Amino acid sequence: MILEWVSYIVFYLLAAVFSAFLAYCLYVHHVHQKYDHIPGPPRDSFLLGHVPTFARAMKSDNLIHDLFLLVTAQYWLSNHV
Repeated sequence: MILEWVSYIVFYLLAAVFSAFLAYCLYVHHVHQKYDHIPGPPRDSFLLGHVPTFARAMKSDNLIHDLFLLVTAQYWLSNHV
């Protein structure tokens, strides 16, 4: 009897976690669509955005500000001249 209740609780907790993850993915998709008209570099990851790019830049001992300057020169300045 107790094992049956535990299995129901685990099932509903997993269903709640899956529903929350699905809602978060839909929210991220909405935000991506909302700001997609702003020029910028392509995202490396759907959920993490540009975090992998920043992590690679920091791991290679480059200054992250040089990456910001490069991205700004490539995507922002070329569209606002």
